Amino acid sequence: MLFLLSAVSVNAEGVVLSKENEDIEIGSSEDSAVFDLVILNDDRRERDFFITFPYNPNWRVNVEPYLLKIPSKSTKKANIQIFSLNNKNLGSYELNLNIKSRDKEINEVYTFKVTILPFSGDEVITQLTIPDRIDPRVGGIIKLKLENLREFDIEDLEVFVKSKDIFSERRFLNLKSGEINLQEFKFELPNPDIDPGTYDVTAEVKYGNKIIGSDKDTFILAGFTDVVEKTNTEGRFLKREAIVSKINGGTDEKEENIIIMVSSFNKRFTKFDKEPNTFVETEDGYKAEWNFVLGSGETFTVNIVTNYTTAFWSTASIVLVVVSIYQYKRKKIVVSKKVLTVHKDKEGISGMKVVLYIRNRTRKNVEDIKVVDLLPSLIGTDPHSFGTLHPTKVNKTILGNIKLTWYIGQLHGEEERIISYVARSRLSIIGKLILPSAVVMYKRGNKIVKSRSNKLTLLTAITGRGKKES
Repeated sequence: MLFLLSAVSVNAEGVVLSKENEDIEIGSSEDSAVFDLVILNDDRRERDFFITFPYNPNWRVNVEPYLLKIPSKSTKKANIQIFSLNNKNLGSYELNLNIKSRDKEINEVYTFKVTILPFSGDEVITQLTIPDRIDPRVGGIIKLKLENLREFDIEDLEVFVKSKDIFSERRFLNLKSGEINLQEFKFELPNPDIDPGTYDVTAEVKYGNKIIGSDKDTFILAGFTDVVEKTNTEGRFLKREAIVSKINGGTDEKEENIIIMVSSFNKRFTKFDKEPNTFVETEDGYKAEWNFVLGSGETFTVNIVTNYTTAFWSTASIVLVVVSIYQYKRKKIVVSKKVLTVHKDKEGISGMKVVLYIRNRTRKNVEDIKVVDLLPSLIGTDPHSFGTLHPTKVNKTILGNIKLTWYIGQLHGEEERIISYVARSRLSIIGKLILPSAVVMYKRGNKIVKSRSNKLTLLTAITGRGKKES
């Protein structure tokens, strides 16, 4: 509903009342009106004023704020919002606000006028349902759906449905609040020789002289040799389906064709439910063509399906196999080797600190892990120079190298262990020193898997005047 509020001024000893925001209009969806009440304290001292609205079952009035503290000779505003609680409140009404001072010396009534206008817009949803094509020999059926949006019953509605040069019909009915009503209008062509083409259909719903609902649609009056092509497509993940139909709405048979273009890429994924008469390659891809004769009222349909499902899952399976093989062959336990510090003297390298990093790259536990590191024959180790993890076995190889062996019971998923030791040279080393790779070994089924670390090369260079640098 729309509310129109007229301005009123009240003058009384000690207080002056007036309204701002002239001619406010509120749409029916908001169903309210708003204005500002201005209060002038014309007294010589500050006063508190209370603004109240007497109870009325048909109205609700919100006042914000309802208490105003106004100094002498000053004004303040209160926002007034009015709601109608009765849908039948059509017309003009006078409503009162009470303005009282706290000491009750001032008690005034402010009267304002509210005008409620009739509902605007469609009050009855009006929806036409018409066949796409109508055979002029048999006529057609038009359906009309009506729904009352008002919260009260509407009587003596006039419903008028028409199509120029085809038909027209008028009906009268009642609609209860919220009621949905379905109407059917059957018609035959008044003239069998009427021209084929597109025709408009209009529906109007009147309440008195006011139109409170309307709709418009079209239909095709088929000619006797009229053939129409329709295409319906439906797409899903990895699959697209198109149905192309030609319909003969005439009375005579007619030669027709359907042409579908398929890209070179989609050719291997596309199938037809009917074999085309020709299927040739062109600059734009492949052209499929069906030739046929349509009798009166007949339909020729071709179903085209483009399906990537098999190719997708085949590719996914290959990728899965490759990933599985890679994961299977991928070493679970890896080891890397670093030299953190190098001890030097005036003759060359005399010692170094070696660190081995052993890491489980999987999320599963791996058991029975053995780590082996070799030191060249010129390098030895101090029994007290190992970190927290001492070797299980220390022995010499046939070539005189020192072999350090650690047995690690288990590495949890993504766990890392660090092995460190200090290697000391019996003689200072000048030139190049190569530290061999460390090896980690573990079981995968019945097979022993080995993983090697990097090799390390240390260099000691001779500088001028007999000095050495590493």
